[in-house]
Amino acid sequence: MRHDTVHIIGIGAALGDLTAVQELPTHERYRLAGSGYDSIAIANTPDNNTAIELAAEAGHHALAAYTMTNPGPLLVPGLHLHASLTDPARDRRAETSAAAVRAHLGLASGFGDVDLGSTSNTLLAGIDLGTAMLDRTTGDNTIMLTGATCYTPALVDNQPLEPRAAYGDGASAILLGNTPGLARIRATHSRSAPELRTRRSPPPPQSRQNSRSRRERAVHGIRTVLEHVLDDAGITQRDLQWVLTPHYEETWMRRNLFTPLGIPPSLATHACAQRWGHLGPNDPLVVLTHLYARSLVEPGDLILLLGASIASTCSAVLLEITDVPAGMRQHAPPTTAEQPNTTGKEDTHE
Repeated sequence: MRHDTVHIIGIGAALGDLTAVQELPTHERYRLAGSGYDSIAIANTPDNNTAIELAAEAGHHALAAYTMTNPGPLLVPGLHLHASLTDPARDRRAETSAAAVRAHLGLASGFGDVDLGSTSNTLLAGIDLGTAMLDRTTGDNTIMLTGATCYTPALVDNQPLEPRAAYGDGASAILLGNTPGLARIRATHSRSAPELRTRRSPPPPQSRQNSRSRRERAVHGIRTVLEHVLDDAGITQRDLQWVLTPHYEETWMRRNLFTPLGIPPSLATHACAQRWGHLGPNDPLVVLTHLYARSLVEPGDLILLLGASIASTCSAVLLEITDVPAGMRQHAPPTTAEQPNTTGKEDTHE
């Protein structure tokens, strides 16, 4: 669907401390061997070690980014949508986390706080939903979306039919509104294919034999949403400056996503995935924050965000950058395991 009046007016991210893979316990290093990850974001500080606290920190950064392009009073988000992927043993409040995040932010209650669910596509699907809602409203309306993952120690998801992914701890937040800000949302599209949903128990041998067909159908779904947003915006893949995707294993991404879709790896951000791990639904938004904070985007750039959820749902969001405030550098996600890097410009192309 094409959009003309919805903008990203704030964005932020928060990560756990980057821990080098070689510094993890022996059994964790063994599980991560050959995965391509150099470090994993692990939230292990007392004041920032749950999904709610990470999401609130990302929300504060997004609100700060809003003030960089809108000097007037802050609009209290009328609706707050939250996506959480957590370890229940660590974060027992996950079921009511949307309201808890708003409380941590100190924001007055709006129309509601809604938990979107716990899959790797819920934030992009939420952006699709929020954009459609704002497209049908008048006046200054704001929707906040937050998301967080909190799995420590690093969890390696090695489902038989899915890409291997090492989960990191991190969060993101984004503010959508009808007034200009950081970027304009040009087009969005989502697709659901419940028949491709992954079984959490090991599948029988005959199901594994169908894995190739299943991957092909999943790629077809991603290609469908990609083509929809490009057609709606009247552009081609050649017009894109970046393509932001889930942080799955690099080899899997090249073989099953970039090559089949014809996306040049030079448009991707594999280096970020190798540093942070898979942050669930937050991957594209954390990278987008990274690009803003290090001035790797400029007004006029076209950025495509792709999301996939266990191959059963997928979404695409096309953005056009409109402003890159210098103040975003203060909120840069860390890029090295030694210490956070909050200044300077770094190229993540490979």
